[in-house]
Amino acid sequence: MCLFAVRRLYKYIKKYRFPETVYSLLFGFMHLRYFVVTYVVTMGLATLTGIVFALSLFRHDIAA
Repeated sequence: MCLFAVRRLYKYIKKYRFPETVYSLLFGFMHLRYFVVTYVVTMGLATLTGIVFALSLFRHDIAA
């Protein structure tokens, strides 16, 4: 889903391209590339955390 969202974002940006200025940057300094990298890394960490949590549930004894 993350890759689908990034692909769609870049397709939209390619279609409606406008020059980046200080006024169009997120928080005045964050380029689109930084935003996308932050998003992908955050989603990767969230996925990894969810997998580790789900696998840790199998290690607990149900009788305890």
